[in-house]
Amino acid sequence: MPKILCTRWGLAGLLVSACGLVMAQNTPWMPELTRHYLSQCNRGLVAQGFGASKAQSICGCLAPRLSQEFGIEEFDAMQAAHINPEGALIDRRLYRVVRACLQGNAALIRRLN
Repeated sequence: MPKILCTRWGLAGLLVSACGLVMAQNTPWMPELTRHYLSQCNRGLVAQGFGASKAQSICGCLAPRLSQEFGIEEFDAMQAAHINPEGALIDRRLYRVVRACLQGNAALIRRLN
């Protein structure tokens, strides 16, 4: 899937950005990372008041989609992102995945953010 990759560097006190469209393949999460994510996701949703069954359903949908969208390469950045349709690129990507798993339920999406 094509991705826009950007690099930034300082040049004589100025911040310079360069972006380009490249074909990038994400490395799927390792089984251990997937299990860790599922555990943390389930725990977090239950703590937010979701029932265990609903949490498992949501997290079970999110894990493979997030692995495909972000891969190992962007796992940490994904964890730091916000579910925001108007935020930074990574926030918008995260929002799209979450929205798909929650069938666009805005009230549930707000609860997760």
